[in-house]
Amino acid sequence: EFFGAIRTLCNERGILMMIDEVQTGLGRCGSWFAFQEFGIVPDVVTIAKALGNGMPIGACWARAEVAEVFEPGDHGT
Repeated sequence: EFFGAIRTLCNERGILMMIDEVQTGLGRCGSWFAFQEFGIVPDVVTIAKALGNGMPIGACWARAEVAEVFEPGDHGT
């Protein structure tokens, strides 16, 4: 209920819903991502840890409408 209410609030107010799946993503909670257990779809998802299996790597996924504002090199460090 809580995450559904947050998703609704974000939709109503034009706010991006960002989910941090660094600790919980890639199968650590029974499904590929913990947010799937709540029946929501975020606008942006961050992942790491399990992605690199001990190597320092992370990723940020976003819906196409959100990601299109990035140009090559904008999101790198």
